[in-house]
Amino acid sequence: MISVADTGIGIIKEDIPKLFNYFTQLENYLTKKHKGTGLGLAISKRLIELMNGEISVESEYGKGSTFYFTIQVDVPDKNCNEQEQRQTFEKEARLSFLIVEDDYVNQLVMKRLCSNKGWLTQVATNGREALELLSKEKYDLILLDIQMPEMSGFDVIRVIRENEKISGGHTYVIATTAYAMSQDKQRCLEAGMDDYISKPIDFQKFYGLVEKNMKVISSCNSVESRLKS
Repeated sequence: MISVADTGIGIIKEDIPKLFNYFTQLENYLTKKHKGTGLGLAISKRLIELMNGEISVESEYGKGSTFYFTIQVDVPDKNCNEQEQRQTFEKEARLSFLIVEDDYVNQLVMKRLCSNKGWLTQVATNGREALELLSKEKYDLILLDIQMPEMSGFDVIRVIRENEKISGGHTYVIATTAYAMSQDKQRCLEAGMDDYISKPIDFQKFYGLVEKNMKVISSCNSVESRLKS
């Protein structure tokens, strides 16, 4: 357990339940004095949950706050030899992901989600960088942000699918976007995405989405392997 204390303005008791919500700033007058989007504590909560931990707070208005969080860490099994460890890692690390995302915090969250399952990751911060990596490397799955500088996710998927018409094969692409309306999902699917998940990403939904489509992803890779051979 780790605690972080401050001597700031504190938090009114009634506001504590709202503290870890996304895009929440507790009092209107604070928005004029303090910059921010109201994402910091919500992101902290998500990162801690990814490490199987919990976060809580004690606060007295006008005097300050103390935040507590716990995380779980694994102690290596001394009886497990290096060969067993290597075999376990190789089994879990079957999938390689290309994360196409310009926001640094979102990159961290997605990398953590993948590393928890032993999946390999590489990050592209914009669409052009993603296409350059795809011209050199093969990935099992692409997490593609829709809103990015230089090239949008829709521009990127159009190029990917056009290239596949020539080279053959099919790379599984999941759109990631802050928009969560049904028409947004439909637009992503019509543009050539294989699936869609809204941000902030719910880790249970994400794992379920990948596991549900594991056979499809494997099938795509098998087809491409036969075409190359």
